[in-house]
Amino acid sequence: MGMQRMRHAVVQTVLLVLLAGSQLACFHSLSAVNERDLKDVPDGQYIGRARDLRYEYGVVVSIRDGQITSVAAPLVARGPAGTTSRQVLSRVVEAQSTDVDTISGATRESAGLLRAIENAVP
Repeated sequence: MGMQRMRHAVVQTVLLVLLAGSQLACFHSLSAVNERDLKDVPDGQYIGRARDLRYEYGVVVSIRDGQITSVAAPLVARGPAGTTSRQVLSRVVEAQSTDVDTISGATRESAGLLRAIENAVP
């Protein structure tokens, strides 16, 4: 009975390590957001998408005179999730950059939206 418990504990530990590693790898793939120079980007609206293992993020980025004038995430739910998204999007417009802090408790959603914004800009 002692060996069976030990095997069970080892299997649980291995599964926990694998699960934690996959979550970190997914977060890392979303967190590398690069900045771009917008002065040469033509005025207009640009659609961007990003995907992680569970969700797809979509945004519409409006650019005028080399400035981000607005960012909308039309498919984001209303309520707490929508509030979080609006906070991240307004930070991008204010900073004129995707190099902004993510929202605590919604890091994955924040990173997904930032990646979608990056993908929208030509």
